[in-house]
Amino acid sequence: FLEWDEVIFLLSFRPLINPGCFRKICLLHASHAMAWASHDRSTDSLKILSSCHNEGLITKNQLLSFLSVLVESDATNAKCWVMLACALGPLGSKDIECKDLCSDKNCAQCKRLGSGRFNHKKLKRLQNKDDWWGKDPSGWWENLYFFIPQADRFTKKDIDLIATTTERIQTYCRGRQHISTLSGNKIKRVEHNFTDVSWMWPAEPSEEDEEDAQSSDSESGSESDISSITDNRNKNRVKKFLSLLPGGKVEDNSDAMVDALFDNMDNECSILASKVLVVCHLYGTDHTFLEGAIKYLWKTGQSESGYSDSIKALSFMVIQNLDIFSFIKDARKEHNLRRRGNAALHTDPFPFRFAAL
Repeated sequence: FLEWDEVIFLLSFRPLINPGCFRKICLLHASHAMAWASHDRSTDSLKILSSCHNEGLITKNQLLSFLSVLVESDATNAKCWVMLACALGPLGSKDIECKDLCSDKNCAQCKRLGSGRFNHKKLKRLQNKDDWWGKDPSGWWENLYFFIPQADRFTKKDIDLIATTTERIQTYCRGRQHISTLSGNKIKRVEHNFTDVSWMWPAEPSEEDEEDAQSSDSESGSESDISSITDNRNKNRVKKFLSLLPGGKVEDNSDAMVDALFDNMDNECSILASKVLVVCHLYGTDHTFLEGAIKYLWKTGQSESGYSDSIKALSFMVIQNLDIFSFIKDARKEHNLRRRGNAALHTDPFPFRFAAL
């Protein structure tokens, strides 16, 4: 069998092969790569599909479908959840010129965003498609993967520490704002090393080659000059087609991006932070799982010093445009109402008063 590079090399000299036709070949190759990756389910297949996605050969939805398959194959693997969360990217849209952005000031979904609004119409169109990546996960992941962490009610001590914890998270986020998600990640292509393959090039120069040779040096139009120009033309043509190769030899920096985003969090916190973002994309920002997960991480982070893994997990959510502080405000309101209720019970032991006879 021929290697992919060798096939492309031979195809590059076919008279009917042009960049348009070649792209169709690449798309066919990408579809086969998708079918192979769904069975292989390895990091190598993920790198190839990421390369195909960055080159526009597969859609983001197809990449997300593959990542969801990885999660289902090993749901305890933190890296699978992290890669899916990073590929999904931030919540909402900040495109103020978009006319389809939600305009409801009381929208329960949008009030959980740090900035911007949701484009509910676009999200609805995507979710109604038969090939939407979340079609199957949204049906059964909720009962299998998204168990709400049990967090104790906020105490007076927790309320007093809200300002301090908020400052720690905001300070940490300010130092991480330059880090984007994997959605904008580009994979660097390795340059091909060309060996002496002149024996495969056409023996006879074309008329254009002869004209170029004559114009470059009309007095000494030797055969060696024409041969040199022919070699350069063919080498550039091969280089052009090789630059369009899907996958191939690539340097994938996705692992470095993930490490930068999650800053070496432990598995529990990185999985929980990733699940929060996945839940937002599957079910919306008003899902009950979010409140439980954020309260659990918040209380854990308050009991730890410095930039603990819980603080890093909460900061990741902020960077992904989730307003975690709105959930904490709700917890503080709940605490204040509970205190008022308890105070009323202590001052008046009876729920009613007897009327004077």
